[in-house]
Amino acid sequence: MSSREEVGGAMGEVGGAMDLSRDLIGLSSEPLSIERVYSSALSPSCGAVVLFIGTTREQFEGRRVIRLEYEAYEAMVQSELSAVCRDIRARWPMVKHICIQHRLGCVGYNI
Repeated sequence: MSSREEVGGAMGEVGGAMDLSRDLIGLSSEPLSIERVYSSALSPSCGAVVLFIGTTREQFEGRRVIRLEYEAYEAMVQSELSAVCRDIRARWPMVKHICIQHRLGCVGYNI
C-alpha cells in the first residue's frame, strides 16, 4: 500500500529555470528511500536539505522493543499533514520543498 500527494505552490525563477515550490506527502508500507526523499527536497535556490529520520529503538521504558506497528486513516493523515505544510509555509515563507513520508505496517528493530 502506498499513497502520495504532491501539491504545487509558488513559482520563482532561479538561474533561468522555473523552481516550483511543492509539498510531497506520502504513506508507504514499503521501506522508505532516503535518497528519494532527499532528491525530492533539493532545490537550486536552497543551500541545505534538512532530514529527520526516525528509527526503531532497542528499548523503551526498560523493555526490549521487537517492532513498531504503524497504521493510519489515510484521508485524515493527508489532511493533517497538508495543514502542517501550510503552517510551515506561513511561518517560514522561504522554505522551498516539504517532503513528509511515513511508514505504515511493521517496522522492526534492526541495527
